Amino acid sequence: MKDLIPHIKTLGFGGLLPFVGMLCVLLMFDDESQTHSLAQSLLVYYTAIIITFVGGLNWGVALFNEALSMGQRKTLLTYSVIPSLCVWVLLLLPAQWYLISSALLYLACYGVDSRLTLKSMPHEYADMRRKLSFSVAGVLLMASQLVN
Repeated sequence: MKDLIPHIKTLGFGGLLPFVGMLCVLLMFDDESQTHSLAQSLLVYYTAIIITFVGGLNWGVALFNEALSMGQRKTLLTYSVIPSLCVWVLLLLPAQWYLISSALLYLACYGVDSRLTLKSMPHEYADMRRKLSFSVAGVLLMASQLVN
């Protein structure tokens, strides 16, 4: 696993680029422009995809971590679908409230993961998840002030 950490970090922090990129577009273009509208939509959809991915990571842990009890595995499997269902419902909200709610959901996912799975993972991965979680939440909160 240690050999994979550099690759994991590249992919993880690379996944932050669309968040930051769309925030930059929202800052640069007038909120009535098509470019602004497109960036808003892309940010909303990318956020939903990533929250779903973060929840789904627990599915993989439940399937492949043989040290877990059956009860722990069932808990992780059940939890793994909750972020997807939550963000699906959040998509009904206006963009500003969606982004605020998604920032809070992203932090909640990190909180749950830090209790359920991150303690058993390499320190470098857990540290990366913490940095990414707070960065994404910050970007989403900033972007929430720029959407209509």
